[in-house]
Amino acid sequence: MTGKDAAVIEYLHREVSVHQFLSNAQSLVDASVSSYQRRGFKNLMVSFGCTGGQHRSVYLAELLAKHLRAFAGVEVAVRHIELEKMGR
Repeated sequence: MTGKDAAVIEYLHREVSVHQFLSNAQSLVDASVSSYQRRGFKNLMVSFGCTGGQHRSVYLAELLAKHLRAFAGVEVAVRHIELEKMGR
């Protein structure tokens, strides 16, 4: 299973530390996006990593992408490198 599967999502959703991490990451990325937009920059890369690259990082990347899609003028592309290596 991966961070896209319901059982993993449910488990991680119950973890307080995951919510704290996501909140901090969103604050940092939101500030960066706003700054980039003001300065006319077009590309920003955000990467998450975890021990296996299949669960927590996938879950967090998906949530951050969903959050960022709410910003006007922001196009989001998500890649899960470890999942790609596994053919998923």
